[in-house]
Amino acid sequence: MKLLHIGFGNMVNAQRIVALVSPDSAPMKRLIQDSRETDKLVDVTCGKKPVRSSLPTADILYCQQFNWIQYQTGHSEKRHLRKQKVAKMNDKQSRGRLVVVSGPSGVGKGTVLKEVLHSTQYVYSVSATTRLPREGEVHGVDYFFIEKKEFETLIENGGLLEYAEYNGNYYGTPKHFVEQNVAQGLNVILEIEVMGAMQIKRIFPNSLFVFIAPESVVELEKRLRERATEAEEIILDRLKIARRELASCLMYDYIIINRCGKQKQAASDILSAVRAEKLKPSEVYPEITDFFME
Repeated sequence: MKLLHIGFGNMVNAQRIVALVSPDSAPMKRLIQDSRETDKLVDVTCGKKPVRSSLPTADILYCQQFNWIQYQTGHSEKRHLRKQKVAKMNDKQSRGRLVVVSGPSGVGKGTVLKEVLHSTQYVYSVSATTRLPREGEVHGVDYFFIEKKEFETLIENGGLLEYAEYNGNYYGTPKHFVEQNVAQGLNVILEIEVMGAMQIKRIFPNSLFVFIAPESVVELEKRLRERATEAEEIILDRLKIARRELASCLMYDYIIINRCGKQKQAASDILSAVRAEKLKPSEVYPEITDFFME
């Protein structure tokens, strides 16, 4: 392979050059870089005949009558478009993230998420439901407890981000709350069952999906019975549903095991998962793109 010197200590593959004039010119260096980035022919002849040419298999064309003003204008426009694109990416990164959390009933999701919500970067998305409140649950804090007719009105008016029927009751997520907080840079914790999570996955594919699993089915049954809030028939139904839900955990981005007495560790694992997502190339690159701009 033959190399040619084009100035500033730069050597280029001669097979990519048809005609070369003023090899020590900085504009030539920039043009070669543009050609490599776009993988297209760069024609700066301005319709004029080159003075000298060689290596006819090349895909870059230079001539002595190079119009630097015309090139510089086009280069500035290109750079402006790149900056606009980077600005949009930076705006996207400054937004919060929707963190969708699922897990079988009795796995301890509420306890784990209370630990997560100690961070001021997180808010809890309060869901609406038609089921009756359990002892100690507060309307507007744990759930929005509403009548079935009111829930169906929300469905018709598009006021829910997602909804599903679970164990004979409706559950859904108010849309406005989630969108507003994510836009403000907060991470929104959305605790929903598997069917609702899959709806979110289609609508907000950039969300983070976390499945909280028990360390064993035996431990899960023990927790359900220790709650002493439901009849035997309901407990058995919940265990059947739990087995189906556990079979769906591979559709999530992360699986967190909530071991007995280790709720703080499970919460720490969720925080680590969210931080890990922020370190992916697609997230970090917008911050350092200026390094590569001329």
